[in-house]
Amino acid sequence: MNMNVLFLVSIAVSLSLVVLLLKGFFMFHKNRLLLRIIYFLSSTSLLYLLLLLSSFLWLLGILSFLSGDFLVLYSIVIFLQTLLLLKVIILISRSTRLYYFLFFYSVSFVAFFYSVNVFFNSLIITSFLLCFIFFMDLTFKSDLYDKAGYIGMLYSFLGIIFQLLSFSRIELLFMFSIFLEGFFFLFVYLLLQDLKVNPPVHGNLFKLKNNPYFFTFISHIIFIIVLINLILIGTIAIHEFGHFSIAKLYGCEAGKIVYEDGYFHTEALCKDSSKNVLVLLGGIFIPFITAIVLFFFGGKLMRDIGILIVGFNLLFVSRDLSDLGISGNLILISVFFGISFLIMGIVILAKSKVEEDIYLSPMNHK
Repeated sequence: MNMNVLFLVSIAVSLSLVVLLLKGFFMFHKNRLLLRIIYFLSSTSLLYLLLLLSSFLWLLGILSFLSGDFLVLYSIVIFLQTLLLLKVIILISRSTRLYYFLFFYSVSFVAFFYSVNVFFNSLIITSFLLCFIFFMDLTFKSDLYDKAGYIGMLYSFLGIIFQLLSFSRIELLFMFSIFLEGFFFLFVYLLLQDLKVNPPVHGNLFKLKNNPYFFTFISHIIFIIVLINLILIGTIAIHEFGHFSIAKLYGCEAGKIVYEDGYFHTEALCKDSSKNVLVLLGGIFIPFITAIVLFFFGGKLMRDIGILIVGFNLLFVSRDLSDLGISGNLILISVFFGISFLIMGIVILAKSKVEEDIYLSPMNHK
């Protein structure tokens, strides 16, 4: 498709979104109940105004469109939008535990040491994954905002798929972003309508939903699958960053994180063989230290995440243990305990989710 046509479409969609967000602000800015919610929601208009102005400059030829530049711009927009949406959903649902999920942005930070492109792609994918969880929280707990929540979940899911498709073809990202803006427009429209009809009232902020058991079960499964995938990616990132940071600390050559033969691993060559051992130990112990910190200083959700990090890391260290000369029997024991911790973590996580839903069920709030 001609790029000028795409620029025009992008300008039209972004402008529509900006107008809708500003209209929502002027509709509700005098409503004390909605003031903070609409403030954070309408702030996303600044992000889409930035995309609008960029498309306008590209259309006029004042700036040259480069796929790499757009990747950087779009990743920043989606990252900031995720933070604003998190605040909006927390103000509606009072689910402050959602703040804990921001921990997974550490994955993107570690991806920076792999390559700049991977960092920005990781930032976008992590943002959409987090948005999916946030919209699930909005959708499966309340009848008041579930339409907007479902569209938000679809928007996030498509965002993940499109980002994966454009991972090796960045030039597709601009076209995908326009399509996603249309879904975000629909989400904002439905949320504004829901807020107009059912504004949050102090003391009754969230009308809890009495879901059929099937939908409750499905929501639990989706939540746990998404969360476990985030923890898996996060554990890989922390594990490899452990190797990388120790390699850099001791000045080892070519210390970088690479993907090869289906595995992420850190390339590091230390002149002193004892330093190679320390590099291996860094990847082994830093995830365990992270899990211990989460377990003893985090909330209930963070403790559950800490157990899963231990499980995944015990599986990942088998290659490191082999390089350290550890016997195959001990490596097998590590794998066994890793699987055990994962099963225990998943069971505890599922139990916590069920207990939370029981506590928040309408029967307990009559």
